[in-house]
Amino acid sequence: MDPQDFNEKRVLVMGLGLSGGGVGVVKFLAKNGARLMVMDLKTRRELAPALEELKDLVVKYIFGKNPLRVLKKTDLLIVNPAVDLRSKFVMAARKKKIPIDSELGIFLKLCPAKLVAVTGTKGKSTVSRLIYETLKSAGRHVFWGGNIGISLLDRLHEMTPDSYVVLEISSFQLDLFRQSNLAFAPHIAVLTNIFPDHLDRYNSFHDYKESKLSLFTHQTRHDYAVVPSALRRILKKTKSRPIGFQPTLPGFIPQERIKIIGDHNKENISAALAVARILKIDPAVARRTVIEFGGLEHRLEFLRYIRGVRFYNDSASTTPTSTVYAIQSFKRPVLLIAGGLNKGLPLTELARAIAKKTKGAYLVGKNANEIKRMAKRLNPTLHLEHCDSLRQAVKNAFKAADIDDTILLSPGCASFDMFANAKERGKEFKRIVENLK
Repeated sequence: MDPQDFNEKRVLVMGLGLSGGGVGVVKFLAKNGARLMVMDLKTRRELAPALEELKDLVVKYIFGKNPLRVLKKTDLLIVNPAVDLRSKFVMAARKKKIPIDSELGIFLKLCPAKLVAVTGTKGKSTVSRLIYETLKSAGRHVFWGGNIGISLLDRLHEMTPDSYVVLEISSFQLDLFRQSNLAFAPHIAVLTNIFPDHLDRYNSFHDYKESKLSLFTHQTRHDYAVVPSALRRILKKTKSRPIGFQPTLPGFIPQERIKIIGDHNKENISAALAVARILKIDPAVARRTVIEFGGLEHRLEFLRYIRGVRFYNDSASTTPTSTVYAIQSFKRPVLLIAGGLNKGLPLTELARAIAKKTKGAYLVGKNANEIKRMAKRLNPTLHLEHCDSLRQAVKNAFKAADIDDTILLSPGCASFDMFANAKERGKEFKRIVENLK
């Protein structure tokens, strides 16, 4: 692919969004002469921050609908990962044999650098960032991108065959690669873990798992597949070299000096160190990077210690299993703030953890009553409260907290019933906590 291939091409971007990838691909396509139309089910007002960044470009917009008639004037369809590929519009484009691509797909076709790709149900942001920080500390020319809310298209000119790009890859992005027949073959592919998620988008856990495992499909015997040692059996059909990692820290990493909490983060560190070994990073550099790594925003992020109470923001936990991990990361029972929009996942595991390992739960969002009912059945004496807002949940939890208690926001559900995304939910929680006195 050559960027000039887009010159005068009629390109429709489906799903501008607010995360950054949509804006990035529109800017890139405009720079390379495409005739652009952007279509999004959100309103102009909802998309205002993204539209502000594009105000100087010549772009036609359609808000609030996906009219099929625009396909008559479309040479290429760029699909946002948030768009369901089973939608009527995408199916119609396929029927008309209109080529389908994505922001990340275009980047990969043009990227000259060595690729390290990380997927998994949880932990992919932490692992990919830790790999990036380790390579950076070792003096490698490295970039971080993918499913993190920014586009690397405008940095392609900085990359060479000696550079490294560490990518966080979601199942939705992998689906788009398959849809566009992109033979994505990262030199190092990492699977952090896999358990049910996004069952509102997939027909079954099997389909979701197949999406994740497609990361390894096009690798060769010169590439590496890094997976939990317990899951190495799932790599039977891959050609790449399997590398397993343990759920514990290696001996040269002192546990008492690690800043990120939780047993799941030991496994995340182990995964990142497996990649460091493949790339022959000095163990002393890797050790120092791990010790200095403070974690990521919205992932068991310590916020504040006020009047003897600690506050943690884990808004990125959007599945019941990840919230169970978060609860288990603390030695003492927590006051939990949870709830939101379920993604078609069973809530039994979450209800059990609330009933057995928390001092109480303050529940918000569409699934609050369901979680409350299930947890109450398991522990009738536990304080469980349905709150009308996140602010009320924080206020009531803080009022009930004792000295040395921890208040943890770890929703176990998606945010879309109350917020634009998990990041906005986390930011609102941080604002509320910051204003507590």
